[in-house]
Amino acid sequence: KDRKNAILSGGEKLGGSKLLTTTENGAYVLAKDGILKASKTPSLLIEEDSSWSNIIDMKGFSSNLYLLDDGGEIWKYPFLETEFSSKQRWLKEQTNLSSALSMAVDGSLWVLLNDGSILRFTQGNSSFFRITGLEKGFSNPSIIYTDFDSENLYVLDKYTGNEIWRFETSTKIQAKLEIFEQVLIKDEKLEPI
Repeated sequence: KDRKNAILSGGEKLGGSKLLTTTENGAYVLAKDGILKASKTPSLLIEEDSSWSNIIDMKGFSSNLYLLDDGGEIWKYPFLETEFSSKQRWLKEQTNLSSALSMAVDGSLWVLLNDGSILRFTQGNSSFFRITGLEKGFSNPSIIYTDFDSENLYVLDKYTGNEIWRFETSTKIQAKLEIFEQVLIKDEKLEPI
């Protein structure tokens, strides 16, 4: 089917927007008043919550929303029939997320910390995860990415401005992708671990 470009959402309600994600039910924006459904007339679905410390990232998975809070929590907002229900503490154990930078979801939740370490959680519990074969750590990690359909985990390192690391979710380094001015110029394979 033909797809045309169009403005999905806008206006004063989206003022101060800082995060955007999608679920199977649509697109959602974290704005100054809370979480809005992005549409021609954006509606506030989840009011800003006083228990939120500082929301660093927001991801959708299936129909649910997950908020990464550097105060040590991942908040889950389950979608039930027609609306989001009350927030739930998703983590089953206390976790230091004060240095969290980014989050990705593929069934497990992956959290990138500013020292380059990566945490993995499955059903709210910490799941052992260790990257091996990386000679030196990341210099300036900023974004982690994966999704349900991907067998890979990607980390953007902004130190030189041109490194994206790709890992199999089994922790094996697959490749270091080098980019320059947002154009992929090289896919350098690394030795298997």
